[in-house]
Amino acid sequence: MKKTIGAKRAGAAPSARPKVPSATSPTSPHVIGERARVILRIRPVLTGTEAADAMALQCDRGNKLVWALGNPEVEDAPPKQFAFDDVLEMHVGQADVFESVGQPAVQAALNGSVGCVIAYGASGTGKDYSFRCERPGQEGVLYRALCLIFSGSAALVNPASSTPRPSMPWQPDGEIEKYEAPSPVQLSYLLLQRNQVLYDLLAMRELDITATELIGQGALQSSCQWETVGSTSEVLRFLSKADSARQQVHPGSQAQNGCHTIILLNIADQGLLIVASLASSDAVESQEEQDSEDLLAASFDALGRCLDALSRSKRQSPPVASSKLTALLAPAIGGPGAMSNGHTSLLLCVHPALSQAGSTHSTLQFGQLSVPTVTRVQAQSTVDYVALAAQLMAQRDAKQEALHELEVKVLKVLRPQLEEVMAQEQQIKQLSIALAQTQWETRTFITKEAQIQDKLEELRQEHSQRMYTLRAERTAIMNQLQEQMGSVKGSREFAEMREQHEQDVEAIGLRLRALQSYVESAEADLAAQEENATRARAVLPAAARELAALALSFSEKGESEEAAALFAHSLAILEAAFGSKQPELAAFKMEVQRVVDSANNEANPQKHSLSEHDPSRYDA
Repeated sequence: MKKTIGAKRAGAAPSARPKVPSATSPTSPHVIGERARVILRIRPVLTGTEAADAMALQCDRGNKLVWALGNPEVEDAPPKQFAFDDVLEMHVGQADVFESVGQPAVQAALNGSVGCVIAYGASGTGKDYSFRCERPGQEGVLYRALCLIFSGSAALVNPASSTPRPSMPWQPDGEIEKYEAPSPVQLSYLLLQRNQVLYDLLAMRELDITATELIGQGALQSSCQWETVGSTSEVLRFLSKADSARQQVHPGSQAQNGCHTIILLNIADQGLLIVASLASSDAVESQEEQDSEDLLAASFDALGRCLDALSRSKRQSPPVASSKLTALLAPAIGGPGAMSNGHTSLLLCVHPALSQAGSTHSTLQFGQLSVPTVTRVQAQSTVDYVALAAQLMAQRDAKQEALHELEVKVLKVLRPQLEEVMAQEQQIKQLSIALAQTQWETRTFITKEAQIQDKLEELRQEHSQRMYTLRAERTAIMNQLQEQMGSVKGSREFAEMREQHEQDVEAIGLRLRALQSYVESAEADLAAQEENATRARAVLPAAARELAALALSFSEKGESEEAAALFAHSLAILEAAFGSKQPELAAFKMEVQRVVDSANNEANPQKHSLSEHDPSRYDA
């Protein structure tokens, strides 16, 4: 008879190994446990290339249906329809993943039962991200499960999460009490290699245990290392240390992708939480490449048969002894140790790209093994094209609405720029017309310029010919002149002419010097005469006044003839000094003439008349 989980070995001292609920006998006809709840998660696209290729799947989360649109093996293949317990699309965050996948399993473990979370999928589909991510705001299922166990709320990981704090069985609804973490909590970390060798990552050693011995978990409880932990950080520290050691023992990503990792958390010696990340499904070798039986593929096949047995009927006992993987997961898949209120979640991670359609179809088919038979048959027998069309139209409408909103925003933001662009286009159009006109004028001017250039070239040629002729004539004349000068230059006649020319030049120079002397003497005489004339002009008016006064005295005495003679002489002096054209002299001359004429007739009037015309008024 197999040992129950947590039972003492005969004759052994009390052990600090964790205690878990007792298991039923492997031969018991009554199967305990429900089927695994299957949740599909579609990995978000990370690059623009992936977004362009992400058309392999269409989802209807409301009806929990998925359509696979691409089949690389069959051209123009019809879509395949799959039904799941929940469908997590690309935009779903880590908090929603934990709420759907991890929270029910953790709640079952806290309630003293068995909770299990299994991740299945190909490499690069996000299994590690969904389970083991520790980045702030993107914490995975394991991190949130630990927070829920040790602090009572997974919402502490992300305060903005809408996940409500779960109600504990010992805490009535509506009451707020201080949460007390369960104690003790013990951790074990196992690695099931591709060759089905079990490795304890905390103890860093292999465990020589068969699949049959693993059933009931008695050998596992006594053979593997269990670490008592009291906080989330302590668990993560143990796991990180074990992962580092794993990298040294099993280097290379290919070796790690072909291994199953299982984290066991024994909670208060009552509940058991299993977090299993299965090997990548694409690590299974194809049948053509296998030299012998592939144990990794056999472990997947055994797990699939166990899941299928639970989904078909509770009366069928799952073949948990078929492999070490199913033996380790036996308490969660209806084997020994299973409990009626336990919960198992199977998380399927797939890639939405058409290039990954093969591995995606394989993952979807594996997940269908845990779906109820009736639901599975209904989903795969007929494709709900109406729902698929409605889903595609809804996606199209959502995208068109988003595009319309984006277009409105872009137009609102870019309207000034668009108006400016339109104005610039109009300006460019006008400039293009002006440019075309300018180009036409340029071509016209070029044509005219070509004609003018041709004419100029003709004139240049004519001018060149004429210049050539003139240069030839000048050259001939110069040659002739040089010949004449050469003939005259050395002759006697030329010497006589030169001598005569020198004599003429000398005579002309003497004559010029004589003329210059004469001019200088004439200028000196003229200056002297002008000086004498100036002096005379200064003296003559006074003499004229004296003669006029004397003539006046003779006139007063009745001696008219002497007075007339003196007046005439005074007038002659004034004319000689100032010229006969002076108007005053002409008037004086007329008065003198009148006085002389009347002198002989009237003596007294003559005196009166001469006194009125005093010659002193006509001084220069």
